[in-house]
Formats: sequence, structure tokens, C-alpha cells
Amino acid sequence: VVGITLNGGMSRDYADHLSEIDVTFFLTAEVYQQWQMGKAPFGTGIQMIDGVLYDLKPLSLEEERARDWEMVTLWDASYAEILHDPSGEIAALFAKKLAKRPSPNDAAGPMFAAWWNFELAGSIWIHRDDPLQGHLMLNQAVVELVKALFLMNGEYIPTKSGSFI
Repeated sequence: VVGITLNGGMSRDYADHLSEIDVTFFLTAEVYQQWQMGKAPFGTGIQMIDGVLYDLKPLSLEEERARDWEMVTLWDASYAEILHDPSGEIAALFAKKLAKRPSPNDAAGPMFAAWWNFELAGSIWIHRDDPLQGHLMLNQAVVELVKALFLMNGEYIPTKSGSFI
């Protein structure tokens, strides 16, 4: 085990009785392969241990270094608490991956999408007397607007597109 991080609600300081404890194990490529073949010293994924719900996630440090992190991974990592990192490799990985924060300029795409969905709702679907489709488009406009607000405030978008509203 190269490193361990605490993620999720515990690391973001809003965990409650409904939260699981999210723990990520960063492993060497060799150990990761062993864990993937069922040779982990304990179960991974969602586990109940002593009456507490855990989500135990193994990752290959080498693979994480090589891959581009999507927005939700960046958001999660930006709040992660490093619990074990004796050689500093996890801190270095996070520093590299999180070096570029979102800027207000990144909000241009979601702002355009918000406007577009608003126009679809008002100019097309409501005009066509289809209020349900119009409502859907207005909801999508709000989703895009909230994404833009995150980006304009230098924050990563916290969940996959469209799933947080």
C-alpha cells in the first residue's frame, strides 16, 4: 500500500449516520493486480465492518498517474484527506492533478448550455404547448447554471453531468 486517503462526506466534513466511510487504497501495480484477482487482505467495495458501512476502493498509483482525471474525480480529490503517504507519492499525485483549478472562463460552456436550454424551453416547447418538455429544458438550464457557478468560484463540478439537481 503506497497511500491511503479518506474521501466522501467524512473528508468534506458533512458525514452523518447515513454516510459510509470512503477509503481509497493506492497500490503498486503488482499489488493492485493481486487485489483485482481476489487476493486482497479484506473485501473491497461496499462492506459492513463492525456495524459501520465502508466503501473500500483500491487504485493503481501508476494508472492514476497516467490517466486524466474527470471533473468528479478532481472534486473528490480536492477534499480528500491523506491518511497514509510515507513516501509523499500521494501528495505529489494530488498536487499535480489538482494544480489547475477551474477559472471563470471555464464557465462559458455551461453558461451557453444554460441559455440554450432556456431558449429551447421558452421559444420552442412552451410555444408548441408542450409544458412538460419545456419544464425539462428549464431544469436542464438550471443544472448548467449551477455548473457554471461552481466553475466561476474556482470549484470542480461535484458530480457527473446533470445528476446533482
